[in-house]
Amino acid sequence: MGGWIAQLLALHEPSRVHSMVLLCPATDLTWHISQLPEARKQLAATGVFLQQSEYVSSGGIPLSEALIQDGNTQHLLLHECAAELSEKPTPAHAEQDGEGQRGRIFPEPRRMFPEPRQTFPESRRRLLQVAIECPVHILHGMQDEVIPWEESTSLAQSLSSASVVVELVKDADHRLSRPQDIARLLTAVEGSIQLGSL
Repeated sequence: MGGWIAQLLALHEPSRVHSMVLLCPATDLTWHISQLPEARKQLAATGVFLQQSEYVSSGGIPLSEALIQDGNTQHLLLHECAAELSEKPTPAHAEQDGEGQRGRIFPEPRRMFPEPRQTFPESRRRLLQVAIECPVHILHGMQDEVIPWEESTSLAQSLSSASVVVELVKDADHRLSRPQDIARLLTAVEGSIQLGSL
């Protein structure tokens, strides 16, 4: 969720954000969570959804209904489309049981929405533009089991900035915590600082 928050900060304080490095960004994350059948069930019953994750030992990550509702007012890529799509039947792939999909919040790659983005008429596509002008470097592991790497390429296309780099690491997962991944991150940060100072 940090990548999404960083984007919101860049939009609200553009004079203070000179460049960004985003790791496996999950833009508009809360909308995707709210489409999960199990999340809807738990939120209706208790007001809290426990997102199962390999990165916590037990119990899952608690996500409150208040967090989901607040996040759904901060969409960058979905905007008005979220309300339109949420009224449509839940896509078949979202009805699958969570077993075997442990930790995955987004649906399978390229199946984010009931209606593919490219089918939106031209008048709606303008809603997908994110008015961030600073240099952006995105790192994403292609073995990411939580956020599909296609999310990063989609975001790159939507950013207004002319300086956007998407670095895909074929054998890396969501953690990006191996020594070689951290080395890539440090290189990206150094480059981002240099670009931001120009």
